[in-house]
Amino acid sequence: FTAPKRKRARLCLASRRSLLPLHRGREDSFPNFREKGKEATVQSAAMSRAVANLTASMIKNGKPKFETFMKYARVEMVPPSPREFPEVFRGFGQLVSSAKSGAWKNFTVKEATVNTLVGMEVIFWFYIGECIGKRSLVGYQV
Repeated sequence: FTAPKRKRARLCLASRRSLLPLHRGREDSFPNFREKGKEATVQSAAMSRAVANLTASMIKNGKPKFETFMKYARVEMVPPSPREFPEVFRGFGQLVSSAKSGAWKNFTVKEATVNTLVGMEVIFWFYIGECIGKRSLVGYQV
């Protein structure tokens, strides 16, 4: 939809105006009523075409990104299997021992930020699971 198309549409409407019969009522009090109505229809059609094109391009451009997301989600977002539990317990043991020994003081800013974000993610997922299990937000101070 470009500006020259709108100008052509107005010219076409202006040339057809003499062919349209005049009716008493709204057209008499508003001389450009029909032209504005048709112009609005043309604009509405152009807007719906633009939305359709936007939707198609979003699907076209988003498909590879969604496939990449699903590739990693299938691997990263699965719950731990029973054979991975010893590794999880070992990780918790290392976390507790590093907290007791003060090894957390030697973290870089990047490591500390990543660890903080991971901890916040665990807490948020816990609360989301609570809300899903309870099936409401009632009872929580949100």
